Amino acid sequence: MLFSRLKTAIPLILLLFLVFYLPGTPGRLLFTMLAAATFFLAIGEIVQLSEFKHRKAYALPIYLLGAVLFVLSSLNPESISILFLQWSGEILAGILFLLTVFCLSFYFGSGRDSLRDVTSALAAAFYICWPLCFLPKIYFLSNGALLLAYLIVVTKMADIGAYFIGTGTAKLPGGNHKLAKVISPKKSWEGLAGGIVFSLVASLLFFHFAKDHLHFQDFGGLYNITIHLTRLDAILLGIAAPLIGLLGDLAESAIKRAANAKDSGQLPGLGGILDTLDSLIPMAPLFYAWLILKNAIAIA
Repeated sequence: MLFSRLKTAIPLILLLFLVFYLPGTPGRLLFTMLAAATFFLAIGEIVQLSEFKHRKAYALPIYLLGAVLFVLSSLNPESISILFLQWSGEILAGILFLLTVFCLSFYFGSGRDSLRDVTSALAAAFYICWPLCFLPKIYFLSNGALLLAYLIVVTKMADIGAYFIGTGTAKLPGGNHKLAKVISPKKSWEGLAGGIVFSLVASLLFFHFAKDHLHFQDFGGLYNITIHLTRLDAILLGIAAPLIGLLGDLAESAIKRAANAKDSGQLPGLGGILDTLDSLIPMAPLFYAWLILKNAIAIA
């Protein structure tokens, strides 16, 4: 199991390293290609897992919403006009998506099937399209590539810590203490503790070696202020990543269990794109919100 995971994970890690290592246009281009592929594969997986009666009809507006949000999120917020374009564009896209979904429900008629189609479409939009658009939003901030790398390292180290400590303690004579037996039988409180330790250590080490580079310019560039992350930010991120990431993991596990699916996709050793991104789905908007809060405090 571990060897199968590593066979897929190591090439992905090397590709991510290349994405964050390449400077300028090549790095941005490679990131955009990888992020777009990941984004739309994730949408495809949630569409397949959902109980649509009219799958093709509802999949189109979901993909269109994802495309619009991805393009808007890939704009560098270097001016107030671009920020306004992002925010107004996202609101307009959301409204048009809602109208389209409800028009489709009127067209296909009422009933339980129509209700499932509408709720599945709204769930796909809010669970995948909206949260994942924060990954390019973070990347395209000034110095955003390092900030996004920081988020990914800390969040995935929490997953790694939970996996190894959870797997190790499960082999003890008395086993370990299950955290969510119905939704995800392998999750344990010992694994959560291990995830917190791994995540916190990774966050503090990353901060120690890169603290002079963990910064960004104020949103919109109106005040030309450089905002630095602090050691307190590193501690909070190290604690939040395993806790919030666990909620994302459990949510994705609940969706798979409801769909009677073992994996979200066919990514060898890792299951699927959603299985890989589950902990990052809630962490990306939370981390972006934290950056906005720091920006607001800095310019206040």
